[in-house]
Amino acid sequence: MRKIASLRNPILGCVRCILYSGADGVYVFPCATDEDGSATGDYWFESIEDAEKFCKDEYGINGVDWKDVSDPLPGCQHDWLMPVRVKGREEGHPDWSTFERLEDGKWISFSANQENNAE
Repeated sequence: MRKIASLRNPILGCVRCILYSGADGVYVFPCATDEDGSATGDYWFESIEDAEKFCKDEYGINGVDWKDVSDPLPGCQHDWLMPVRVKGREEGHPDWSTFERLEDGKWISFSANQENNAE
């Protein structure tokens, strides 16, 4: 399960949050822009309730502010909305500075820094 909420009153370093619940717990990813991209960090929680309480206390996000979004494809980043993965992770040799995004059924390499600077 994954959902997203925009802050009503953005604060330094966060304009929206992505909440992802998986087998190993619940993650909150604060994002610095409305553009799709890597989060500025992550927080781990044992339950959705704890994660939502944190988001309400820290960022002012209410329950009605959350919108469901589709789960990431297997092996893809939880903090990106489009299908993006770390290059080489599938082969056991991740290049943490380079990503691949799925376009027309093919994985295309790109640097997140270059992508953000190009916009």
